[in-house]
Amino acid sequence: MAIAIGTVNAEVVYVRDVIYVPLREGQSSEDRVLHNGLRSGTRLERLTKNTETGNSLVRTKNGMEGWIPNQYLIRQPIAADLLNEAKQRLKVINQEYELALLRIEELEDILTQKNLREKALNARNLEISGELETNTQLSAKATEIDEGNSQLLIEQESQIANLGASNSAFRVLQDESKQLWFLYGASSVALSMLIGFWVARRIYRDSKSGGWS
Repeated sequence: MAIAIGTVNAEVVYVRDVIYVPLREGQSSEDRVLHNGLRSGTRLERLTKNTETGNSLVRTKNGMEGWIPNQYLIRQPIAADLLNEAKQRLKVINQEYELALLRIEELEDILTQKNLREKALNARNLEISGELETNTQLSAKATEIDEGNSQLLIEQESQIANLGASNSAFRVLQDESKQLWFLYGASSVALSMLIGFWVARRIYRDSKSGGWS
């Protein structure tokens, strides 16, 4: 019996939506059964397709080769397998979604902590700015007080110098006054002595001329 299509290019086919399909050694229903029944959705590799007999030579994933009617083969997976595959994809998507939500929560926590740190830093900056302004004012006040103290010190030194000069002048005047009083006293003593000497001499003359006995 002739075969219509060669085995050069194999294609992937699936057992269609039938519960089980037998895999036979030949293309006749009388040929020996190699597999009691392939489950619907079983993935096969078609090696040859015979359009005259309506059978295809296929190979399972385990390497078993046999014939199966073309009517049981389709080029797409069955709906049940597609649904299961979709469920698996949906499950993976849901897992990825949950992970994304957790990541979003982590990022929100990080952002919240960052905002709190920024607020704390801003508050600290304001506090430091206030302290700096206060220190600047205190420094200016201290400079002003220091300048005032320096001016007072200069005035005090000037007053002390003036007072020293006044004391020196007072001491000079005091010394001169003492000298004048000394001269006045000496003059008075000398004058008293002269007067006494003159009086004594006068008395002596009068006594001689009057004949005192």
